[in-house]
Amino acid sequence: MVNNMKLEDMSNELFLCIWDQLLMVDVIYSFSNLNRRIDDMLLEFCGLYKELDLRYCSLSIFRYFSHQIVMKDEWRLNLTVLKIGTRYRCSQITLLADEVIKFFVKNSFIKQNKESNNSSRTLFHMITSLKKSRKPIFPQLNTLIVSQNTTMNENCRDIFLYAIACGSNLRTLKWITCSFQTHHSKSFFDWLFQCSINLNKFQFENPTSENGFELSYDHTLIKNYQSHQSLICLKINILNLSTLFVLFHYLPKLQSLDVYISDYIEAKDDLDEHLPKTINHSIELHTLKFRTLKIKGRGCYKIENLILRFVQSLENLSISMYHRCDDEPHLNYNGYYLSILCEKLKNLRSLNFAIQIQLFEKADRNIINDFTKTFSTPFWLNGPFGYKRVCVDFEQTYGLIQMFSLPYTFNDITLIHSIDLINIQFNTDLEENKRSQSLTQELKTLWSGMDRLFLPFDKNQILSSLFIQALQCSSTQNKILVFSQKRGIISENIANQIQLTHFNVLELGGSFDTNINYNLEGKFIFLFDDLREKIVNNEITFESTI
Repeated sequence: MVNNMKLEDMSNELFLCIWDQLLMVDVIYSFSNLNRRIDDMLLEFCGLYKELDLRYCSLSIFRYFSHQIVMKDEWRLNLTVLKIGTRYRCSQITLLADEVIKFFVKNSFIKQNKESNNSSRTLFHMITSLKKSRKPIFPQLNTLIVSQNTTMNENCRDIFLYAIACGSNLRTLKWITCSFQTHHSKSFFDWLFQCSINLNKFQFENPTSENGFELSYDHTLIKNYQSHQSLICLKINILNLSTLFVLFHYLPKLQSLDVYISDYIEAKDDLDEHLPKTINHSIELHTLKFRTLKIKGRGCYKIENLILRFVQSLENLSISMYHRCDDEPHLNYNGYYLSILCEKLKNLRSLNFAIQIQLFEKADRNIINDFTKTFSTPFWLNGPFGYKRVCVDFEQTYGLIQMFSLPYTFNDITLIHSIDLINIQFNTDLEENKRSQSLTQELKTLWSGMDRLFLPFDKNQILSSLFIQALQCSSTQNKILVFSQKRGIISENIANQIQLTHFNVLELGGSFDTNINYNLEGKFIFLFDDLREKIVNNEITFESTI
């Protein structure tokens, strides 16, 4: 008996060691159905298939799981978390949808329509029935995360919305689409306001290179939308402010909003034409994040008026914006205008911003100083946010004045940065009239928050050793470095002193012209020598962006 117990303990310990080294899906796939005891151990240590992340598994493993979670009741009835889809894998969405169709056809429609040989008609009736009955195939599912890497048709979309994501236990849906899928947006909005009665968090995004999703008030009336009483967190890419106001009207409990608006925001936009007179904006929004607003001229007042609708509740505000004032440069947004806005928000506790101003004149030192001084007032140095540090930079290639609150927090936005460090200023340095620490240390709070760093070059611009030294701080570990199509020149002997092997992805905009001498041969390869070795060992990604 003692020996048996020791053997039991050893096998349990061995199983736990394997569990620590493998993904959960690998463990389940490797050990399922070996014997009853192994299944019991999976039940004890893994929750027996309750939470599955299938995004990174192989095609054969995904086929196995997509069949098991649908056809095997102990899997299907207990599944609570499902994550599928990745840009590096096959179309997992289509494979899973096919299994769900087989399940419903096998269990319902063949019995009722034995004589029907029209598969398309059967599928149509099945989806129509699902929209009416709203009986989920995974009744315990509370979290669904989908990264769509290929286009899908309407049938596949409706299978996910009305057979998988329609359960009353669903609390979180995150859906990231690929390109050319905005035509599905109305169906997702219909599902949101007609089916997802208990959803708390909804994330719905498409590539930012495309127009965002659009929702009109007329459509909500035709579809008889009802106010959503449980949704509190929303992250979404939309087309315009009109869509945002419509969403506010039907989301009275919203507390956190993270939004990207693809259209330019202009003062001439007349929202009243598209919105009901009785629209209610008394939402107690606590967190508001704008991702890369594109604003023309006095359109900034539209955004300010929107923010001030939440003057009593807003606690956390993040703004990333590009402001273009063609004929009214005095309207260029700066620290002075931003401080006036924030002073009106009495409950504001945190503020983060990344502001780009388009200049139409060559910036000199005085212009940069003027922008920096707007962040050197008592509000920024000893105000409600304490000692708020701000980095001001002039990006020469695109003619942008850039103002970043530190630490930088917009990790999902590519950071564009000049390689001319002379144009970098900090609002706290103006107060002290000197740089308090090394530039590498001062830039650390800027590098730490970004995931992608884009370095644009003028033709034959010299990439100085000082700038590359600034990139070597620990905050740049595991980041993506992007070079523009125009190539610069690396200083002499730089490769003997500095390496950039801490970047895990290098992207080259466009392609190299072999007929041009970029003065990068030898030096460039040496800088990324360890990175090249990681590429060979499949530890790292090397991409060329066209």
